[in-house]
Amino acid sequence: MTTSSSSDRSVDTQWMTRALRLAEQGRGFVSPNPLVGCVILDRDGEVIGEGAHLRFGDPHAEANALASVQDQASLQGATAYVTLEPCTHHGKTPPCATALAQSGVARVVIALQDPNPHVSGGGAARLQSQGIEVELGVCRVEAEEQNRAFLHWIETGLPYVQLKWAQTLDGFSADHEGNSQWISGKESRRLVHQWRSEVDAVLVGSATVLADNPRLTVRHVEGRQPRRVILDSKGTLPPTSQVFQDEFSEKTIWVTAKSAQSAQSSAAAVDPMLELLTSHPFNGTRLTVEQDDQGHCSLRHVLRALAEHDITSVMVEAGPTLAASFLRENLVDQIDVFTAPILFGKGMKAVDLAVWGMHLVEEDGGRGRLPIRFVTTESFGQDILTTYRF
Repeated sequence: MTTSSSSDRSVDTQWMTRALRLAEQGRGFVSPNPLVGCVILDRDGEVIGEGAHLRFGDPHAEANALASVQDQASLQGATAYVTLEPCTHHGKTPPCATALAQSGVARVVIALQDPNPHVSGGGAARLQSQGIEVELGVCRVEAEEQNRAFLHWIETGLPYVQLKWAQTLDGFSADHEGNSQWISGKESRRLVHQWRSEVDAVLVGSATVLADNPRLTVRHVEGRQPRRVILDSKGTLPPTSQVFQDEFSEKTIWVTAKSAQSAQSSAAAVDPMLELLTSHPFNGTRLTVEQDDQGHCSLRHVLRALAEHDITSVMVEAGPTLAASFLRENLVDQIDVFTAPILFGKGMKAVDLAVWGMHLVEEDGGRGRLPIRFVTTESFGQDILTTYRF
């Protein structure tokens, strides 16, 4: 690897920033692949090609950028800026490191080394073996932020978990009658639908399905419909639930605990609706996971199973009990809280106060507490969105 002068670094940062912006074009569509952008400059510093990975299974950013170059001769001695280390393996597309090495470029600037064991330094090494100068680490922090869900999935074997809820100023998510809809305003709801279009899955528990019968669809923005994960430990949700019956039913993942099967057999004899659920034609995916000490689906087993189904990011839109369970089990990576200018006085708290504000961890053989890290506060209409990470 080489190092550059401060002036060169400034130029490199400028074009890598452009490549990062290009990469955003694929958000919500390329998973489980990472977001990648590429910009190519000729020897005179003029842009001659650029591209991004736009859809899973389609050509990668480097291939799109190379294909966009009008005069292939201008690639001789050119510089390519890539937000993630070019791949070296044959997947749905040919290896990008080979394509760059054969193109005639003289220098490749890379923001972030790919942690995927199929690549992990191999792309840079292949380029260098062909006499191409490689610069690594330009805009590394920004590239890590852009692909934080992908990186987390690769490094931990679990999807990135975003826990979201809306609450009143006095911390309630529902009034004394249990009504919880429309606490937040339309601007906040639009943002949540944008998030839905960008994550791989949204997750709720059976209590939310019974109380609200939600669709969990993308409606206020244009974008991809995510998969819908329904935690139903006992397997007793009614078959009339929208997530089982609507046009996106094939995107529903119905998760039950192993103990549910025997419980269903005994209960079906007295509950015809349960018999309908266990036998009705379900177009989605059914997962059966280990149960915890309370007979509920083990959340860690749920997340691991989802990761194995190429789900890299999950937005949890659960009620206070399930939200608290995710927090207690140290399975949350990000919290987004919408606070609306409303006072209920009494009702249902948004999350168990015993876990809100602190993250429980094992530390030095005992129980320690790691404070949540504040990220940002933004206004959406009259609501305030506060984001935390662990």
